Amino acid sequence: MPLRFAILIAFPVVLFAQPGQRTPAQTSPAFTAVYADYWGCDPAVQATPACQPKANYTKYVDPNIGTAMVSRTANQTITLITKRDGTQIQALHEIKAYFSVKVNPGPPAESSAKCAVPDGTLIGAESLLGIETFKYSRGPAAMVSWLAPSLDCFPLRSEFHFSPSTTFQVASNVTLGTPPASVFAPPAGFVELSPMEAQHQITTLMLRRANLAMTAGEAEKAWAKSAETNVGMQRQESIWRRQHGLQP
Repeated sequence: MPLRFAILIAFPVVLFAQPGQRTPAQTSPAFTAVYADYWGCDPAVQATPACQPKANYTKYVDPNIGTAMVSRTANQTITLITKRDGTQIQALHEIKAYFSVKVNPGPPAESSAKCAVPDGTLIGAESLLGIETFKYSRGPAAMVSWLAPSLDCFPLRSEFHFSPSTTFQVASNVTLGTPPASVFAPPAGFVELSPMEAQHQITTLMLRRANLAMTAGEAEKAWAKSAETNVGMQRQESIWRRQHGLQP
């Protein structure tokens, strides 16, 4: 496989939401959580300049509306909104565009006094950020999560123990209170595109940013080859076109 095409396959430019994604339980509090991914280092142990987050997230929860999550890396910012009625919106900040589809909403999340995890093992309880959590492991200690029942079982910390190194996802702040209504809508000034066109624009942009020697034509060829086999994106494009009264 040519190196430039390999970059396209490995580059996670869009987070495709799944039909049936669960929304907060009606009993969930409204809150905002700030957290981050650390690759190969635990910020609670290695508070050094070398231990810096690779991705930053802000999650907004309003049990009457749904959830919104803003993810930020060095290359890209994405906002993913999931509403209680099944509306899903993805906003791609680098191209100031968004797309929206409506799917059958999943069942509301069920609150649990101890945040029971399917196939998980309860291994203890611990207070993080002054919030009580229950600690679960899944698999042969491949994943460990600290879940907060008072926050609809939101994970305040997770560890993913996969080769070649462990990823630590750690919350640094949780604020109770209703988030601004604006976080559950596309940012002002963003234009609506179809899922395919949004993916097209952001992929070719990211490819050329990652490889300054790549021409516009080369980026287009790499995109076209990937688009031919991306069944999930094709399905989402078909749903979007039907919902907008367009031919498949």
